[in-house]
Amino acid sequence: MKVLLLFLNLLFAVGCLSQTPSSIDSVTNVICNKINQSTSLPDSTRIQNAFVEHLAPFVKNLSDSASEEIFKAVYFRLQKTAWDLALY
Repeated sequence: MKVLLLFLNLLFAVGCLSQTPSSIDSVTNVICNKINQSTSLPDSTRIQNAFVEHLAPFVKNLSDSASEEIFKAVYFRLQKTAWDLALY
């Protein structure tokens, strides 16, 4: 019985950790909106400006490894949500 309870507890814990934090999703949405609003600039400039304006303040108090992980998460999330920018 204890083994079954331990196994179910571990499954629950792994399931809880597989969710994307909502703060990263909200930053991604803000960045995506910023990229879509600045249509007069080239794509690479739009992405860079949005990252500097919104992602840099978000990760300024984190360690380098944590900020790199958040950068990767936002970058890959943007490729899923911003179809017109996923090709570049």
